[in-house]
Amino acid sequence: MLLGGIHLRVKKVEKNDIQRVLDLFAVADPRHIRNISFYLWRNFNNPFGESLSYVILDGNSEVPIGHYSFSPCYFSFFNKRFKVALAQQAVIHPDYRSGSNIYKLANFALNDLKKQGFDFVFGFPNDKFRLVQEKLLRWDQICIFPAKVFSISSILKELA
Repeated sequence: MLLGGIHLRVKKVEKNDIQRVLDLFAVADPRHIRNISFYLWRNFNNPFGESLSYVILDGNSEVPIGHYSFSPCYFSFFNKRFKVALAQQAVIHPDYRSGSNIYKLANFALNDLKKQGFDFVFGFPNDKFRLVQEKLLRWDQICIFPAKVFSISSILKELA
């Protein structure tokens, strides 16, 4: 796909992509610094198998401009087992944030999950990505899951 003179390519993450994905995370969301240990734990330490991770690359430089991963798991409902995926780690480089780039990455990933026999995908997106999922990707909202984010270090300081 050629977008504004930039050739974009989506693919599954390979182990040699991980450091470049971490570099993308540092630029796209510097509030949450992730290192290689965290990435390996988050994406390869799952009782149901490795995560399914995808990147969208600037095809000219092969630099990741977006990343989206899904953690596989199973749900049981009325004695029926469902193969499901938890959507996680969706990020697009600030210079490339557009509906078309997000759509291209998500569409590739969701089509791949469908081919692999996943019954459905669920997630707990932040407010901004929830709107992307609902408006652009046409996800159904099942419910709002209210959550509070807090700093563990500030709690530990109060306990000391």
